[in-house]
Amino acid sequence: MDNFNSKMDKKINDFVLKNHLTPDENKFSAITDGLVNPKTYFASKYKILWILKEPYDEIEISEEGGIPCGGGWSAAGNLANYDKISENYANKTYNRIANTTYCILNNLKRFESKISEEDAYKMFLSIGIMNVSKMPNLTLSDNSYIQKQYEIWKPILLEQIQLYNPDILIFGNTFSCFRKDIFTNEEISKQQVIDQRAFLRNKKLYLNWYHPCYFAMSDSDYINPLLDDINSNLL
Repeated sequence: MDNFNSKMDKKINDFVLKNHLTPDENKFSAITDGLVNPKTYFASKYKILWILKEPYDEIEISEEGGIPCGGGWSAAGNLANYDKISENYANKTYNRIANTTYCILNNLKRFESKISEEDAYKMFLSIGIMNVSKMPNLTLSDNSYIQKQYEIWKPILLEQIQLYNPDILIFGNTFSCFRKDIFTNEEISKQQVIDQRAFLRNKKLYLNWYHPCYFAMSDSDYINPLLDDINSNLL
C-alpha cells in the first residue's frame, strides 16, 4: 500500500493542471489528502472518513488584502508525520478529530477527557481526511463557495469515497454538497422533513454534523451526539 496515496495525489495534481485551477504554480498548488496510513485505516474496526471544507496554508498580503498561496504538500502526510504531533494536536480541528475517533474506535458512550498526544497520533493513523476543495484558501469561506468547489471537484471526491470505502463518513458542515449524489430524491425528501443527523444506507453511516473547529460547542457537545448516533446505528 506504499503507493496508495501517491496515485491519488497524482490524480489530484493532474486534475488541477487539466482544469487550470491554479493561477500561479510557483505560489499556489494543491494540498492533497486521503488516508493517513492506508494499512491502519483498512485494519480499523470502523473505517472513518472525515470530510471537511478546504485546507489552509500561507497568506500573501497585497493591496487587495490576503491572498492564499502555498500548497504542494499532503494533509494526510502531515498527520502521518510523528514530528508534527504536538503541532497537529494543538490544532482545534485535529484535536477534536482525534478525540472523536478515539471514542468511536474504543466503543465509548461518552467523551470524558482528552487523550494523550501518543494516542492522538494513533488515531490520526487510523483515519481518512478529505477536503471538498484541494486548493489552499483563506480561513472563512461561505457555503455557496464550498458548493461551487464541490461541483468542480466532484469527480475526484466521489472517486475517493469509493476507493476508501468508509464505514462511517463524518461531514464537517459539508453534507449538503454530497447529498444529491449519495441519496435518491425520495430519501432526500424524507431527510428534509425531520431534523436528522445520521443516515444509515448500504451499511454505511453518514453523519451530518458541524465542522470540528466549530467554536460555539464544547468538546462534549460536539463529540457526544456523534457517539449517540453511532451507538444507535452501528452497535
